[in-house]
Amino acid sequence: MESKKVVWHQVCLFALMLLLTGFRLMTGRWVFGVGVLWWWLGGVLGFIFVFFDWLIQLAVMEPSKVFDVKLKEVLQKKNIKSGLIFVLEERQKKSRLVMKSALFLLVWLVMGFFTLSSVTGAFGRGFMLGLGTHLVFDLVWDYFKVPEKLDNWFWMIKRKLDVEEKRWFVVIVVVLYLLIVKGL
Repeated sequence: MESKKVVWHQVCLFALMLLLTGFRLMTGRWVFGVGVLWWWLGGVLGFIFVFFDWLIQLAVMEPSKVFDVKLKEVLQKKNIKSGLIFVLEERQKKSRLVMKSALFLLVWLVMGFFTLSSVTGAFGRGFMLGLGTHLVFDLVWDYFKVPEKLDNWFWMIKRKLDVEEKRWFVVIVVVLYLLIVKGL
């Protein structure tokens, strides 16, 4: 199931970025140049950044463990593919990740609106697009495909949310995400 999700992650990101690039080039909002490449690079790096949220959290909580154990394990794999599989398996084991929480997603929404109004750099806008796309994709995936994991998004909230509250959260986040993406 996880490998299917990783493939859909990539399809979703690249389809969205191709669609936005084509639309902006055809409407004259962009001229093909280095800025478009920086935007793409930012989008891909922002998207990948979320995969390493468990490593970042571990680095803050137990820095010696990260550098002594985890990074050595990833770097000592025979190839990059097995190292990436290890990273994804480790991430899958974690249920309380800072980036994979409703509060972080709300912070991203606020930062997305600030990015729209004040960031002119293509890389920064792309990074925000990639980061948000990954987070919203994971939220929607959990809502439809793995509903029992949806509770993990609300681990920072002191009370248990009912199904209707979770549904409205997902709907509102997706609508706001689409409004931000339109401008990024």
